[in-house]
Amino acid sequence: KWIQTLPSLGGARAMGANNPSNPQNPGVIFSVENNLDYYALLTNLCKVLPSTDTDKATFQAEAVSIKSWLKNSAYDSTAGLFRRGVNANPDTTQALDTNSWALLVLGPDVLASDFGINIDQFVGRIESAFAVKNDGSFGGNDYTLWKGFDYSNSINAGLIGRQGIAWVEGTQHMISAYGQISAYYAARGDAALAAKYSQRQNYFMGLNTSYGVSSQGGSALLHTTSASRVRIFND
Repeated sequence: KWIQTLPSLGGARAMGANNPSNPQNPGVIFSVENNLDYYALLTNLCKVLPSTDTDKATFQAEAVSIKSWLKNSAYDSTAGLFRRGVNANPDTTQALDTNSWALLVLGPDVLASDFGINIDQFVGRIESAFAVKNDGSFGGNDYTLWKGFDYSNSINAGLIGRQGIAWVEGTQHMISAYGQISAYYAARGDAALAAKYSQRQNYFMGLNTSYGVSSQGGSALLHTTSASRVRIFND
């Protein structure tokens, strides 16, 4: 309910309460990532709340509004990718997680039927923008040359002055998305595309496992493949 008190823009909710004294006023910043999170929360609440719950109808209406904003404002139909966010103007910096999470939160079925997105082409754009080769360059068609996915694209990396890096958590997002996409195509009888995405899922699962570290009997995954601290976004 607190989220519903935040400023709204075309159905989306701002990152925080309006605070004009803050140079980066969260009340006028609309994060696509945050709104995908919020949409997932609302839709799951609506699945578990009984019809007698007095908040359920409000949550359902809010979810419809968020979905509309994701379709009409968050998705950049020209670039064919989801934006990082919107404030006074649409954010021009691209981000992996808004696109991988769109696949995970909304699902390939909804993106195809309600957003009019060709899933295979959409994933191709994600890979072209964010997949990183072993030499630090971006994109290409041979996934066996990729070491993972960056937070953003080659433009962002160039503005910072770094090569592409494998963001292990972000790559895990894509592993999960590949699994959903493979199942989506298998359900439609497209064995070739189902196999294509299953192969990618298995490939990156193997890579991410290799990025594990162990210490004192415990184990964890690295945050990135960079040996030093990394600046994520140019802004």
